[in-house]
Amino acid sequence: MRTLALLFAAATSALAANEPVELPPLPKDSLSSQLDPDVRTGLEAARRKYASPDETEREAAVALFAAVLHPLADDDLLKIADGDGFPLVRLRAAEALMARENKGSAMSAAKLAVCGVPPTVRGAAADMVRKSGNAEAIAFLTEVFRKGALRPEKGLGFDRSYNDLADLLYRTLGAAALGRIATPEAVKELCGGLREPEWELRAAAARALGDAGDRGTVPALARSVQDKDMDVAIESALALGRLGGAPAEAALETAAKDPRPLVAKMAARALRHAKERAAAPVPPPANPPAGGGGTEAQPPPTRALPPPAIDAPEGSTDLLFVIDATFSMAGEWPRVHCQVESDILRHPDDGDLRVGFVLFRDFDNQWLTRQHFMTWDLSKVISWWRGQAATGANAFMGSASDKALTVATMLNLRRDYRARVTVIGDAPPNDLSIARHRARLLHMFEGAIVDGVYIDRDTETRGFMTEIAEAGGGQARAFRSGAEPAPK
Repeated sequence: MRTLALLFAAATSALAANEPVELPPLPKDSLSSQLDPDVRTGLEAARRKYASPDETEREAAVALFAAVLHPLADDDLLKIADGDGFPLVRLRAAEALMARENKGSAMSAAKLAVCGVPPTVRGAAADMVRKSGNAEAIAFLTEVFRKGALRPEKGLGFDRSYNDLADLLYRTLGAAALGRIATPEAVKELCGGLREPEWELRAAAARALGDAGDRGTVPALARSVQDKDMDVAIESALALGRLGGAPAEAALETAAKDPRPLVAKMAARALRHAKERAAAPVPPPANPPAGGGGTEAQPPPTRALPPPAIDAPEGSTDLLFVIDATFSMAGEWPRVHCQVESDILRHPDDGDLRVGFVLFRDFDNQWLTRQHFMTWDLSKVISWWRGQAATGANAFMGSASDKALTVATMLNLRRDYRARVTVIGDAPPNDLSIARHRARLLHMFEGAIVDGVYIDRDTETRGFMTEIAEAGGGQARAFRSGAEPAPK
């Protein structure tokens, strides 16, 4: 238990800032121990470049560290892989360590696979763990899937409910990682996840089984496609469509008659794609390597890459709201409620819509967030939204705003959907550069459009939201305070 908590502390330490990791000073030369001059020169050059606040400079520094064949370079790369504030820098450091066959590389990749970085980075890190086959790293991810992140409760009084983030959210990240690894043991764990009480975890397990590509899971998914929760049923149908084969098609034919219109629609789509892939011509085998005579059969890979996602039609959207829920927003809250609900309900009927929320509050610079996972079930999410309120002891966005954007990267955004993130608040964060960085990550890695909505009475917030929107490829707009309706 304590080990997992310490690993998570290391994995999430960089989420507070995108500063470089502090590296220990190089040892001084002595008569008994002298560092090779070329090694010292290489390390010093890499450290100078790494000290930059610029992401590309720090990526270049990782390449310089990788060129220095010395244990001290490995030590520096391990610290960077575990703690840098830029996801790509961490990923490049983990890749460099794995290329050097460093024994700590797989654990660095495993921690990256279940932390607050975009899904594409987490997926790449999980693939590294799969390729390494490292038992310790796979066991760590399995433990995360089973138990989540173990961290002490910080909330006080009525703020305590805002600390319900860790376990469930991290367990879904563990599910995604196990789906990429797809060992028989990982697949068995995910099949067990289909029986969990939380719909969020069942849906995550179903989606991960689609990634795993194991047709032996079709019977479990065929049962899960009848789940009473719409999101679990849809994720199970999409997973069956990706796996394909006669048993999966039979289950989808039944699901296409589901009384829930959206479940039936998604099952029919998954069935169509499964049949199209089955009818497609088999690609020719790869050319045998030179010098092998061309007659020996190549051993099959231990696990195929994840099958392609089922294409969503144009108009399919992930709509995610990141909203300041501190006390200063209480006067605006009824109008925010109406505007947000209007944004949800006016989505075109011909597209698929998923909606999620991250509400945040700052209390003594703690990470206080409450979230609703992305869902197709609009009645479920609107009911949840109507029960939320803006209250809190600290009426300032503070550090919680960038943490909320971090949570946004951890929710189950889909690559085949267009993601639209709307940030609503009435005060600037403590560190604008960090919040701007989070918005940029969503835009750069997940193709999300990040919009900023500010209360028009606050010029300071206007500047904050404008910069957030520019970093996220979106637009900033005013939410008019008072009796007048908010402008479109």
